[in-house]
Amino acid sequence: MSEGTCPEEGHDAPDFSSTDQDGNQHTLKSLLKDAKHLVLYFYPKDDTPGCTKEACGFRDDHEKLKQKGITVVGISVQDEKSHTKFAKKYKLPFTLLADTDHSVCEAYGVWRMKSFMGRKSMGTVRATFVIAQDGKIVKRYDKVSVDKHSADILSLLSSHETLAEETIAHKESASAADSGPKKRKAEPKQPKAKTLKKKKKTK
Repeated sequence: MSEGTCPEEGHDAPDFSSTDQDGNQHTLKSLLKDAKHLVLYFYPKDDTPGCTKEACGFRDDHEKLKQKGITVVGISVQDEKSHTKFAKKYKLPFTLLADTDHSVCEAYGVWRMKSFMGRKSMGTVRATFVIAQDGKIVKRYDKVSVDKHSADILSLLSSHETLAEETIAHKESASAADSGPKKRKAEPKQPKAKTLKKKKKTK
């Protein structure tokens, strides 16, 4: 099986349809509906050390992320039953998608050949895509630090938010200046009409 290509930043995120740990169906569009940004993170396997650290980081920052309009969704190739067990064990408050046929992983270019203890096999590589409400990929993380991944994303999107606010404020200021009262140009002075003096008649 050939390895897919990761979609680039600034490009449209691939659409998909998948079920979560409760059997609910989701698409990219439905996940973006009520979110300013979607954090779609791919992880290799439920309840393994690195994946647990990453998931618990998102859990601990869940309220902060939610306040900023950020929706977090994890996705791996394990089934709904495995996801349910993982979510309950660590009290994960966000959606976990079961990509059992690895079609979503392939679409995002994270289904690749991996090597472990000399054995090669296809599997999910850890990666995260931050997607804006318009479906564009804002940031792609190919190298993830599981200990502080959630904090890194919060910092990134806080910077984006500040920049967006500054841009809006600048535009509003410029617009107000353009629409303000304009000084009237001084009208050129008209030359005074010359009066002709009547000559006195001499007798």
